[in-house]
Amino acid sequence: MEPGAAQAGCSLPTELQDAIILQLGPAERRNVASVCRHWEEVVRSQQRRLDLGNLLGSERAAAVQALLAGVHKRRSQLQELSAAVEMPEGWPTLAIVISRLDATVLHTLHIWGGHSALPPSTTLCLTSLRRLVLRDLKQAPPDATLLSQLTHLELHYSGAVYGWIDVGDEVVLPDSLAALRQLREISLSWTPGDNIDGDWMDLANPEMLARLPALKYASLDSFELPNLDWLQGLRTVTRLALCNLRTYEVAGGVGTTPFSTDSFSTALEPLVQLRFLDLQDCGLTELPASVAALPCLRLLNLQDNPLRRLPAGPYQRSLEVLNLEGVKLHILERMVPALHGMPRLAVLGIRSSGPTGGPYGLQFRSRVREVLDGLPALKTLHLSGYPNYAGVLRRELPALDMRQHCLCTTDYQLEAEGTGQRSSSSRDCQ
Repeated sequence: MEPGAAQAGCSLPTELQDAIILQLGPAERRNVASVCRHWEEVVRSQQRRLDLGNLLGSERAAAVQALLAGVHKRRSQLQELSAAVEMPEGWPTLAIVISRLDATVLHTLHIWGGHSALPPSTTLCLTSLRRLVLRDLKQAPPDATLLSQLTHLELHYSGAVYGWIDVGDEVVLPDSLAALRQLREISLSWTPGDNIDGDWMDLANPEMLARLPALKYASLDSFELPNLDWLQGLRTVTRLALCNLRTYEVAGGVGTTPFSTDSFSTALEPLVQLRFLDLQDCGLTELPASVAALPCLRLLNLQDNPLRRLPAGPYQRSLEVLNLEGVKLHILERMVPALHGMPRLAVLGIRSSGPTGGPYGLQFRSRVREVLDGLPALKTLHLSGYPNYAGVLRRELPALDMRQHCLCTTDYQLEAEGTGQRSSSSRDCQ
């Protein structure tokens, strides 16, 4: 590049330079930083996140010190830190890193690969933390009282850490979790390892979630639970995700089975404030009656449930996003009357579970079009598993946003919250 080109960039107002960098992705920022020393400093001045990768560990101390020296001038602007703790020896190094940053500015910490619990020595450095994400854990933080400023907590347990599940192995949430009086969102999930027999882990005390007075969002994924009664205590929660849950209370006490529709209906009945509900892969054959009665429900995920029909109910009037991926063709046909009773439905997800050609393909096209013709507010259709028909629909309905991938309800939750827009039915529920 000619010298004059670099100088031209320097002549731009500082505010404009910052605005340019904020519009770029990570790869593009690296390219800009390589132009000249000035643009490298501009890019570094916008750095808000520090990713240590797998640098933690005694044998990598020199690399960590060099990295810290490089970010010392920006310590007061770093808001997010991520690191892998592959061995227990990595925790002291992480504590040193955190102590070098401005604790009043650092609000998000991502840790993965931690085969042991978050030690008190590290927790002491995080008293101002707002968001904590711990992946590949075997235990929760032992003393959550030191994290009293947390508003978001994610605990992802992994079978790769357990190595093998014995009878009696379970996840136990610490009693100190109740000290998180400002916690608004909590997410708990289990991921089996390659050598783990079984897709679920026992969660011993889910009732701990009812002791969080500010909780607005709760998510549980792939756990075995004794019952669902604890859900009745989540009176402040407006967004709830209960994915792939099973119960071990079965005849003979061996094996797992989905909860019954009645169990879900009874447990969710008091939660009339729900606006977002995710019941993916819970083995439901019917929509729980209490869900159909929700007056403010805006998003409902029923993906991968063996549903037989959709009932009528108050939820139809407020529903804006519905995921029916995995519903069979003849069942979708039965759901047409209920779908046509959803005047606000703007996003729909369906998936072909049969062949894409021949008589089945023609029948599928006919049924999908029948559904669409009765949805006046529909703007986006996620039609996965049938790329040929997606092209046909684009030509027939050019105003419809066709997407050939699965519907991710989390994206629509964030989109709805980020816009700050509410339907009139939601305002009625305030």
